[in-house]
Amino acid sequence: MKRKLRGLPFMLACVSSVLLPAEALAQRRGARRVSPRPRVSLETVNARFNQITDAYLSGYYAFNPSEATALGLHEYDAQLESRSPEAVAQEVRRLRAALSALLRIWDGALSADARLDYQVLVSHAQAQLLELETVRMWQRDPNIYNRLAASSIDNILKRNYAPIEQRLDALLAREREITRLLNEARTNLDNPPRIYTEMAIAQVRGSREYFSRVVPQMIERAGGGRLSAARRAQIETSNESVIAALGSFGDWLERDLLPRSAGSFAIGAENYRRKLLYEEMVDTPLAHLLANGERELRRTQEQMRSLAEEIAPGRGITYALRQLASEHPTADGLVGDARADLLRIRAFVRTQNVLTPPPSENLIVA
Repeated sequence: MKRKLRGLPFMLACVSSVLLPAEALAQRRGARRVSPRPRVSLETVNARFNQITDAYLSGYYAFNPSEATALGLHEYDAQLESRSPEAVAQEVRRLRAALSALLRIWDGALSADARLDYQVLVSHAQAQLLELETVRMWQRDPNIYNRLAASSIDNILKRNYAPIEQRLDALLAREREITRLLNEARTNLDNPPRIYTEMAIAQVRGSREYFSRVVPQMIERAGGGRLSAARRAQIETSNESVIAALGSFGDWLERDLLPRSAGSFAIGAENYRRKLLYEEMVDTPLAHLLANGERELRRTQEQMRSLAEEIAPGRGITYALRQLASEHPTADGLVGDARADLLRIRAFVRTQNVLTPPPSENLIVA
């Protein structure tokens, strides 16, 4: 349970060592706590919490199988996300039931570690509900679908966690579902912000390049040369179908969705406040956060003006940034320069005794 729980995307990086009292936590969440039955043993409460946690995580990773793969949970490798309205509604029901069960737990009876896990789970469930029911990025951001299509395959290929044949079975299973996922996007997306659609159009072009060029290279490096001709043909056909599906999706984004993309990217102050509370456990008033941010912006701008004066005296920040941007490798020399930079970084790490890189772990720039 612990290993999976710490993989949650909203796991708090710095949970205070002083736990909130149970009553304060309930008030902060806006939830009504249910008193525990009398004479319930501590072991029973902890066992019930562990049971709820395991069920919660299983459901979460079933809804987000690509994330599970990225975290090393490979029982979900052959599955691809569904974001159909029916799948989202089912996940909302599951989250509500899990949250209700959690709020019936007497967290005062939990161990210290379990109380931290309890706070994380309650916040995570509320964050997921806020996203799926209110913010609804699955209806507003077309790049969610493109990103899932690419990352679901990348997470299988970039780590050598199983023999290549086993991973290719998972790859093929997911690639068969990508067209279905992109069709769900066509159904779901409704008046997204124009900038979201423009970004997705550009990203889809990159994903097509990824499937046409990078995926075959990754398969080859993982041992694809040992595959039979029939197996290689199967993979090539599957990959080509994904490239075609992404091409069709990109055309739809540009010709259909973009002209009607006039929504706002703002989610509103109250939703933003709740996101901060649920995802980060930050309850600082937004006005204070804004004032702090503006103060930091002014400080940063002053530092930029000072540095710009050193780089290009009298020319200003914009000119200095353009001058810095002009200093880059050529397209033909990019890979070689990146490889040389990596060698310098590796040498520095070793000579300065920062750490000892494992001999088997060696980044390759190609």
